[in-house]
Amino acid sequence: MAALCGVDTTAVFAGSFMAASALAAVAGWIITVAYGGVSFAMGLVLGFKAMFAAIIGGFGRVEGAIVGGLFLAALETLWTATSPMLWRDVAVFGFIAVVLVLKPEGLLGQPLHRDSEV
Repeated sequence: MAALCGVDTTAVFAGSFMAASALAAVAGWIITVAYGGVSFAMGLVLGFKAMFAAIIGGFGRVEGAIVGGLFLAALETLWTATSPMLWRDVAVFGFIAVVLVLKPEGLLGQPLHRDSEV
């Protein structure tokens, strides 16, 4: 549809790819500075936290992903400030499990309804 309206979709795709690559590079640099180095396994935990932040916020809503990310960041910061940092990831993933059990649609998500009883 954008191409029909005169938008150069190739340029938009290339620009968004370059912007995403640049933002990923900046994020990698920030993680390297914050943690003093990086390893292959670090991305797995960060990826899980990002995915669960979107799930906690609620599917289909950008606001939910933002709220979920801020909520997880606040939880990690609070835990690190008051408790041993060694157990931070255990506490975060435990909280995620509790939210998914009690409110599977997410904090800002709409309740899921079935059309039939089967």
